Amino acid sequence: MLFLSVLALVMTAEAPAPAAPAKNDIAAQQQAVVGTKPGAHPSKAAHHPPTTDASKLSSNEDQQRLSRDRDDRTYQLAARGLLVNALYLLATIGILIAALLANRHGRVRHEQTLDAVKQQLTITRDSNDIARAAYVTANRAIIDIGTIGDPNSRPITLDDGEKHTIPIDFKNIGRLPALDVQPFLQVAIQELLPETLGFRVPKALSAPTVIGPGSSREMFAVIPALSKTDAEAIVSGKLNIFLWGQATYDDFFGNQRLTQFCFRCDPATCQWSDVGQHHHMT
Repeated sequence: MLFLSVLALVMTAEAPAPAAPAKNDIAAQQQAVVGTKPGAHPSKAAHHPPTTDASKLSSNEDQQRLSRDRDDRTYQLAARGLLVNALYLLATIGILIAALLANRHGRVRHEQTLDAVKQQLTITRDSNDIARAAYVTANRAIIDIGTIGDPNSRPITLDDGEKHTIPIDFKNIGRLPALDVQPFLQVAIQELLPETLGFRVPKALSAPTVIGPGSSREMFAVIPALSKTDAEAIVSGKLNIFLWGQATYDDFFGNQRLTQFCFRCDPATCQWSDVGQHHHMT
């Protein structure tokens, strides 16, 4: 619309002025007024009052005035068209700006909403993880060592040349069954216990088993027959009897757990004391 208005204004401004009447047209006008034919002598024509120069000037001025009025109206119409188109253009730009601002505001609100939802989901997930961890910790199966040896058995006689069987109680002190329990035991007679025991026992004492909550599973460790020299060294304190082992199991929630332990035997009283730095539970 703006281009058409400008084009109309340019065409109006470049329109040529009315052409002056040709000589033949002037002669025809004289014939109509005087009543003679073109080229006839004026004396032979009928007598009419001659046309004055003043009337010709007045007619030319009227034509020029009409032409100026027409040009003025054309310019006014073109100017009005330009103004209307400019107003339409400004209104369109305003609408576009308002739409862009609204879109930007809506996008910002949308992003803020998404961020809030993500934060809430993160908080909910963390809360669920904490609650689940607390539930698992409070209810899972836990394998610990109950008792070692029979309190009613006689003291170990080291120099009798016989093997001695030591019962060990694996007890589930948790609230749910312990699955796939695999216990390992190792007996060693040596002066000092190494810092790293290396709980790599060749094989388990039995097939994997299940220990219910509050229940126990008894395993047996064997002290080999000792020579008289070793028995005297143990009594004198030069050698010690160590028993260590571990139990791997499933805590009922699919988590693999491990209990490791180590004990030292006092042959005089047949009591086993816990070597704490090697006692570990997960």
